Amino acid sequence: RGLSSAAPADEQTLQDWGLRFLGQAGVDYALNPMLRGVYAARPSELCLLSTFPAFAPRPGETLLGALRRRRKEGRRRMMAAKNGNQEVVECLVNTLANMPGVRMRLNSSVEQITSGKNFLLTGSSQSAAQLLQRINPATAELLKGIIYLPLVTATVFVATPTLKRRGVGVLFPEREDAHGLGILFNSDAFPGRVRNEAAVSSFTCIFGGSSQPGVLREDAAKLDERIHGDLERILGFRPQVLERVIQRWPNALPLYSPEHRKILQKAQEALARTPAIAVFGNYTGQISARGIWQQVLSWPPAGSLSQ
Repeated sequence: RGLSSAAPADEQTLQDWGLRFLGQAGVDYALNPMLRGVYAARPSELCLLSTFPAFAPRPGETLLGALRRRRKEGRRRMMAAKNGNQEVVECLVNTLANMPGVRMRLNSSVEQITSGKNFLLTGSSQSAAQLLQRINPATAELLKGIIYLPLVTATVFVATPTLKRRGVGVLFPEREDAHGLGILFNSDAFPGRVRNEAAVSSFTCIFGGSSQPGVLREDAAKLDERIHGDLERILGFRPQVLERVIQRWPNALPLYSPEHRKILQKAQEALARTPAIAVFGNYTGQISARGIWQQVLSWPPAGSLSQ
């Protein structure tokens, strides 16, 4: 297949890109597991420019040139808060609380907002739409059209006294008929995730997304079958599960489809009519915690719904 590409269009999906540059096998065994693990969606459902714009060769640039350019930008290290994400939230709260002129009110619901004030809405697109319905109905209706995908995560602690370090995790190609999207090896990736690292390992099994929408309604027994099946597939034996914690996320991740990109562009224009209000979240340009923090540090984020 060709090694050069014209300027990518807003409609181009990662499957379009993958079939052109990688072939069907590359889509099935490289893009599919990676994208289901990151975005909980298939390559055919994701917009190239919204998710991995660096993959797209610039006009007159070859694929190899694009990959070389991306390599020069440097590889980012994987990082996590030492004591979990709650530590990040607590640090943010404490920092703001000690700033002069800042008043905080936590754990309080907001039913409505008024124009003429400065508001930054950081919830989901649905919650932002509800708050904007009265003062900016055009933006509200657009934000209601953003699709979210469900996820179920199961963090399990298993007795693994003889296992060696395995890496940070594994993602499953959809063609392999695994029970879930992938498994994170928590205690291998970061220290301090279990008390006795010599005898216990922690894993997080991930289920759902666009390819498994019904998993949200499955009971604990069915999810246990999925957990044991995927762990046995990776470890080579059926492990002894000491404890497991299941979390269900009905609206876990926004679907970064070509339609999502169009909605954001139109909503940005509509939101400009209310300049004292901005919306920001994992649906406004970046889906990862790292990406969101990078947007915060370079505020206002390029391409997001901010004024």
